[in-house]
Amino acid sequence: MRKTSDTFSKANDLLYAILMGMGQITKPVQKLICELVPLWWSNPGRYNFTNLSRYSNYSEKSLRTGFERGFNWLQFNLNMLDRKDPNRYIIGFDTTHIRKSGHKTPGIGYFWSGKEKRMRHGLEVGCLAAIDLKNQTGLSLEAIQTPSNRHKKKKINLITHFTQVFRDRATRLLTISKFVVVDGYFMKKKFILPLLDMGFHTITKMRQDARLHYLYKGKTKTGRPRKYTGRVNLSAIDKGYMRLFANKNGIEYYSGNLFCRVLNRIVKIVYAQNSKTKEYEVLLCTDLLLEDEKIVYYYTQRFQIEFLIRDAKQHAGLEDCQARSLKKYAFHFNMSFSSVSLAKVAFHMESTNQSRPFSMQNIKRLYYNYLLIEQLLSYSGLDLKFMKTKKGIQECLNFGQIAA
Repeated sequence: MRKTSDTFSKANDLLYAILMGMGQITKPVQKLICELVPLWWSNPGRYNFTNLSRYSNYSEKSLRTGFERGFNWLQFNLNMLDRKDPNRYIIGFDTTHIRKSGHKTPGIGYFWSGKEKRMRHGLEVGCLAAIDLKNQTGLSLEAIQTPSNRHKKKKINLITHFTQVFRDRATRLLTISKFVVVDGYFMKKKFILPLLDMGFHTITKMRQDARLHYLYKGKTKTGRPRKYTGRVNLSAIDKGYMRLFANKNGIEYYSGNLFCRVLNRIVKIVYAQNSKTKEYEVLLCTDLLLEDEKIVYYYTQRFQIEFLIRDAKQHAGLEDCQARSLKKYAFHFNMSFSSVSLAKVAFHMESTNQSRPFSMQNIKRLYYNYLLIEQLLSYSGLDLKFMKTKKGIQECLNFGQIAA
């Protein structure tokens, strides 16, 4: 039987340690966060102001005021990370569509929905995350709402917006890692080159008709030195230029330094091809010295952001906010992502959980049972220490959880 009391104490100690490490933070804000995090883990219904007030000591008006006040979520999540190992994390970024109707919601417009593969009415949130390579999980750093072009004469370039997200946070993000992993949408010159100037290296996927050129390795007789020897045919690469470094599960992996016409610079390419179907994928890395295996591993770990977004939507009410203020939405989005991340960190802190998969549903069930039993004991006049000593109480806390 798992020691449930240890789970609560470690999670609470971690939360207090993070808040204490933030320095200048007012007591009302500290009290609000300490109230909201366990509430976010135990709320059985929708995450709107009306329903949250039913399970907390704050009224609906107080919650709206607290959300409007704002909070430094980036610093909060940075304090959550264990940065003893400088190579433990890489940075990931991805966007997700938020279903929302109406006309008064700030930032509402039409955004791309990856689930439905088309533009949909609603909101869009960019998730900036630290990918923990040790535990193979994604931890939120900050959620940034994407601005809408609706009702604006001057159109907003989304790539410029995403680049500005990194520029505003570059100094603090570089303390985590210099590697940024993104999907193929961000394979654009106006995104990758500015990040290079900031000190980041990008790992992403290229289009299957990408324009690449082999580097010329022969001798130049007279005139201007020759740089390139021809365009790469990605359906049939020249294996004299590309080095085979792995063959796993029928997938052959080749690597080499090639010239990328879009970026106008030499980059490192990893070419993965199925030996039977001949289907292929092309990965790009702007760091020429990064090991070939790490490029593949870093990019495959990018999908941990998808799990983070999934848990935030299914179990942390990412799409439930009902407000008419950008500050309230920013607080709600970050609260959803950060509560999932904090639950993951607290889960992996326990050595007994190393062989068990993380489940946000189990966390919510555990905290809801704890909240319910705590209320019953308080109304009955029993000492709350009773929860830590009785075996039956411990079994009630674990009631309804998914078996490992």
